[in-house]
Amino acid sequence: PAHPGKLQTVKDMGGTFAYRNPDLVKTPKWLRKYATCVDNMEAKPSTLIPEAGRGAFARRNLKRGDVISPVPMVHIASEAVVEMFDIVRHQDANGETGWVYDDDKPRGYQLLMNYCFGHPQSSMLFLPISSLMTQVNHGGLERSNARLSWSKNKYWGNAHDLHDMSPQDLADYHHVSLVMELYATRDIQEGEEILIDYGRDWETAWNEYIAEKYDPQAQWPLKADDLRKDYHQGKFPYKTQEELQNGDAYPSSTVLTACFIESREQEDGKPKYNAQNQEIVRWVGPTTIDKYHGINFFECSPLTRTPVDDGGFYNYTVVAYHQGTGTQIENVPHRAITLVDKPYQSDIHTDGAFRHWIGMPDASFPYAWRDLMHELD
Repeated sequence: PAHPGKLQTVKDMGGTFAYRNPDLVKTPKWLRKYATCVDNMEAKPSTLIPEAGRGAFARRNLKRGDVISPVPMVHIASEAVVEMFDIVRHQDANGETGWVYDDDKPRGYQLLMNYCFGHPQSSMLFLPISSLMTQVNHGGLERSNARLSWSKNKYWGNAHDLHDMSPQDLADYHHVSLVMELYATRDIQEGEEILIDYGRDWETAWNEYIAEKYDPQAQWPLKADDLRKDYHQGKFPYKTQEELQNGDAYPSSTVLTACFIESREQEDGKPKYNAQNQEIVRWVGPTTIDKYHGINFFECSPLTRTPVDDGGFYNYTVVAYHQGTGTQIENVPHRAITLVDKPYQSDIHTDGAFRHWIGMPDASFPYAWRDLMHELD
């Protein structure tokens, strides 16, 4: 405070921050007039949509017209941003090899597409970042009890002038300034699932997928997550290059080994390079898993393994790869190795999986964003 006599006031108010911001704590009257609850929904297994998994449910009774949640939107200027590509080995003009995207061959869209809103006449997508909006399922015209519209709340920072900008101009706008609101179209009871209409385009695409591609009896292949626990606990050792070359493969062909690597130079008197001219170093990482960091996580391939008696199961000599260069690391403990899915082999990258944006209400979609309108005509 400006005067020592105010020190007691600062203390009574709870500190300097509260003293400098006396309006920080709002009265119940102010909250009733200006505030909006953001905890009107909770996530639970869907009871109405068999294939949906989880859904959003009302935590309290809601009246028709009540705002269920504000919905800030991250705008994505083009669907091409969420396209997926294979990762392939590439050698540049200097002979350096590494992983690159095969930009000439898109293989579909990221899972993110399913949570974005879009419009058939626009290349843009809009990702909701409000609490649980991505859990709100499709109810169609008959079962929907909620709807999205552009917010008119002046306190939410909704920039309506962006509605007049083209997708190309919005690509250079890097702020979250578009806010919609999810509101109840009828009275909703506590515990009732909240549903919106995803639109005719989404429903048509979903029905076609179910009829032509979806197989409820299909067996999903094993992934790294299915195998990781047994290998990490030492039920099975990680396989060496020689074992893999001799046909002793992992139960899934879509996994590979990766290691947490912290290393130092090889001790004096020991070889510094192997027969492939790869540098040899020694592992000096932490003794507990919670100290491992992702920045030290590399694809690796075990060369040899040796049983140990300290509960670590095995120590390994591995070759770890970074930007196409291999380094031999000795004495890597079992706990520092794990299984991961090969690039683009996890469940979210399954070929032929359903991908489609959720339809934004046509009346709410600005004409300035409809850059595909003439193409569709």
